[in-house]
Amino acid sequence: EEYVAIEFKNKKTDRLAYANFPVDLVNDVNYDGSVKAFAFLLNNYCNVSIDKTRGFLSDLTGGALQISKGMICGLSKEFSEKSKTEQADAFLNLVAAPVLHVDFTSAKVNGKNVNVAICATPQEAAYFARENKGHAGIKDTPAELNPNILVHDHDKTFYNYGRMHQECLIHILRYLLDSIQNEKSLTWSTQMR
Repeated sequence: EEYVAIEFKNKKTDRLAYANFPVDLVNDVNYDGSVKAFAFLLNNYCNVSIDKTRGFLSDLTGGALQISKGMICGLSKEFSEKSKTEQADAFLNLVAAPVLHVDFTSAKVNGKNVNVAICATPQEAAYFARENKGHAGIKDTPAELNPNILVHDHDKTFYNYGRMHQECLIHILRYLLDSIQNEKSLTWSTQMR
């Protein structure tokens, strides 16, 4: 739906004035939840860039939908604010998990290398932006508080947390593949893999 009002400018104050719009319309352009959810999922879950998300929605609607970069960028903050309760529940579930998978991965923010601490179970995952790895990176994550089994990549820092540890088997499989490719005369790594 489109609402149009004539806009007037006060010559003394330069303030703009126009007729009131319906109460639930708070921005110049408002999108319903399905468009916002779709843009959010494309950008965050599917890792589609903001520009490509805009382009896709425009192409999908024959150019009728021209969402601004700022609106797409703001969806993450809006989602974060609206999901505080779910985030707190997920955090507590990860802290109480009998087995918690933990890892760090790197990312770039404005050209600068940063780290992301990942804490996950098969049911849920949480990502924490961090400047550093190590103890500073683990601080205030479920990995710091989980008293049970931590599955990780043999990062020595993780051994200071949790009660028991298991090395993530995908890492072992990678090491074996590396041995197969680089030590062709050995056969044990192929058998073990």
